[in-house]
Amino acid sequence: MAQKITLITGCSSGIGLNLAVKLGKDAAKKYLVYSTMRNLGKKGPLQEAADSALNDTILIRPLDVKSDDSVKNAVSEIINEHGRIDIVVNNAGIASFNPIEYSPMHDIRDVLETNFFGPVRVIRAVLPYMKEQRSGHVINVTSVAGVAGYPFYETYCASKHAMEGLTESLAIRMKSFDVKLSSILPGPVDTNINDNIVEWNRLPAKGEVDQVTQKQLEILRIHARDHFDNMAQTSDEICDVICNVIETDAPNKPIRFKTGEFVDSRVSKKLVDFGGNTWVEFARKLIEEPMDLTKSEK
Repeated sequence: MAQKITLITGCSSGIGLNLAVKLGKDAAKKYLVYSTMRNLGKKGPLQEAADSALNDTILIRPLDVKSDDSVKNAVSEIINEHGRIDIVVNNAGIASFNPIEYSPMHDIRDVLETNFFGPVRVIRAVLPYMKEQRSGHVINVTSVAGVAGYPFYETYCASKHAMEGLTESLAIRMKSFDVKLSSILPGPVDTNINDNIVEWNRLPAKGEVDQVTQKQLEILRIHARDHFDNMAQTSDEICDVICNVIETDAPNKPIRFKTGEFVDSRVSKKLVDFGGNTWVEFARKLIEEPMDLTKSEK
């Protein structure tokens, strides 16, 4: 059986790195993984984890999802070398935490450029080939924030909601070409995306925002720490879900895949009420007095 030619974005750390290694080290060598990242200066951890699979089934290449030319060059190399592309995992992304009315427009644009327009560039580059070959699988790593809004994560939620809409809309049309679309919805994940969070370390100082917003920010910081301390999944757990999505071939395969109980509980609360009040009232607890949400929702 021919290897599945696979492209993964955002492989310098976290989910992307672990997924590249997991697929690239498959015992049967079913996958040839183009593991890409914006800055090749950060390839050291992937090189070390790849070990003997490096330059065999794991190839490291540059790809900046915010650059048309970078995306085009990466996809062209794969097509020129193999004539096809079988799997794409849009994983590269950045987080954002700040009240939108105090966020500089360039920060808002940067989040959307990375989290939405970046995957759009990749999808636009690969779809013509997948349509021609009448096969392919595009997997978008979105978030529970793609179906449920969270206070102060407005820009991040907007980018992930956009990806959910894109995935669902494309899935309808691509069935005619036997091209599959999937979205993976993690909740909190223990990766360094939270160290790189946009605005996290430059939130408005006291006195620069209204008192209500300032209090809400302080409370939400406590809840955010609790979420990551008590509910965060590992990147390996997320990768297991992605691998299962890749390897399971069912006629009525879902479009969306939740990664754990945390996501399931949040999605259930959101979808039970189309009008949205049930979710809004639940999510408001995040910016009210600190409490143990894992107990209060039971």
